[in-house]
Amino acid sequence: MVRKYTKSKGAFMSETALEKIVYCAYKKIMAKWTQPIPNGAIIASQLDIHFEGRFR
Repeated sequence: MVRKYTKSKGAFMSETALEKIVYCAYKKIMAKWTQPIPNGAIIASQLDIHFEGRFR
């Protein structure tokens, strides 16, 4: 699902830019998703580490 948001971008200026796009994509996906995400707890904890205070 994240590929849908990143495939139109040719290159990312920095790793931070990629992280921001993945974060925003994850938030949009979670708003529409009705089934549990495989490894969702692991993904959530990793995003919480990268974006502390903004994820939850």
